[in-house]
Amino acid sequence: MTRYALTQFDSNPWYIKSYNAENSVLIFAQMDGAAELRNCTVTHAANFKGTSGSAADSILNRVEAANAGVQIDFCDVFPGGYLVAAKAGKKCLAADPRFADPKNLDYRLPPGSACRKKGSEGADLGCRYTPEVIELVRKCLDLRKRGTIAF
Repeated sequence: MTRYALTQFDSNPWYIKSYNAENSVLIFAQMDGAAELRNCTVTHAANFKGTSGSAADSILNRVEAANAGVQIDFCDVFPGGYLVAAKAGKKCLAADPRFADPKNLDYRLPPGSACRKKGSEGADLGCRYTPEVIELVRKCLDLRKRGTIAF
């Protein structure tokens, strides 16, 4: 699986198209084919356009699927819900994750979040803030402050 963190594509920050993503923070995920999201936080929309695909252990604002073959398991889908053929799979929930500080790209889960320990292996849902992810967030915030990127 290809690994991403704070991905930029087509000059849109955190937009991924047609690829697998793991441990990523994305604004939009447009997935073609059998693409997979794992341990991701998608702040606006995950759109599966192919006949299959999957999301697991992730926090998704909303999910749209063109085909019922898309599998959504162990995910929090809130508040946008499921559109077209998308449907909740194993152990999905719809709860406010109560992110720490989303305006400053801090999508970590505070104590008491409904997304804690709800993953397929008992881990937290969403992007795991490793030292590398924290450094990327710091760089993105610096670029935003300089006016290089906007979000």
